[in-house]
Amino acid sequence: MYPNWVRLFFLQGAKLPDPGKHLRGKGKVARHIVLDSADDLDKPEILTLIEQALERAKVAIDASNESKIIIKSVSENQRPRRPTPK
Repeated sequence: MYPNWVRLFFLQGAKLPDPGKHLRGKGKVARHIVLDSADDLDKPEILTLIEQALERAKVAIDASNESKIIIKSVSENQRPRRPTPK
């Protein structure tokens, strides 16, 4: 997640058929889609990519397994990650 968008990554995405050219990236394995809003997940072409990725997954997702999402905020007092330019 980024401040203005979310990237949805597809491992083995380089092998997914993408007639709508939604997948971005030039790696040999992974590709991603930039989601500008949550509504993008309801687009038929995005749903098709997700379904195809799940069908081709090497490890199936266990629907009975409870999962949770943890979102951590960045503290205002956090040290800068890079030195400030001079």
